[in-house]
Amino acid sequence: MNWVTDTIRSAGKRLTSSFWGATGIGAGIGAVFSLINCFFGYRLLRVWIGAVGFMAGVWCGFGAADYFLDNDALCAIIAMAAGVTAAFLALRIYLAGVFLLCGLLAMAVCSFLGNMLFSQYGTAVFLMSLAAGAVVGVVAVLFSRPVIILMTAVSGGLAASQTLLGMFGMENETAILAVGTVISVLGAAWQFHQTKGK
Repeated sequence: MNWVTDTIRSAGKRLTSSFWGATGIGAGIGAVFSLINCFFGYRLLRVWIGAVGFMAGVWCGFGAADYFLDNDALCAIIAMAAGVTAAFLALRIYLAGVFLLCGLLAMAVCSFLGNMLFSQYGTAVFLMSLAAGAVVGVVAVLFSRPVIILMTAVSGGLAASQTLLGMFGMENETAILAVGTVISVLGAAWQFHQTKGK
């Protein structure tokens, strides 16, 4: 199992390091998207489903291709093809898209919390995140609106907190969690208010 997580994590870092590591523009864009997700996640559901489907396809496609091939250009082409295919399927099969979106958001939140609680991102954290993603994905299919609002608010709030505080050189985990919780609560409250009756 470790080779799976190591390969995918390494591929993800290689895929994004040139943009996110070279300039603060990436962090700024990430913070904006995180806040949009936190406060408008439900209204932008189909956009997020397509985007998450695309990113999941790219991530998994690049990780799988990188494991078998030693050609970054070919890996990138395979990753883009996998991303487009995953986005198309996620949008065409709406409930599958809801499952994918909420499941991946739950995995992201669990991974974030796991990294805070444990010194290393090991197999146990990965399996816990995977299980949480599966459970939340199933519940989201049954109770779409409240679960989608909560997951987009929490994931967006925590991501925005980590990115914004990181831009100012603040990496204290307690502060990130505290600010992220406040942003998440505000985002969830706003979304519930704006989508009342839907």
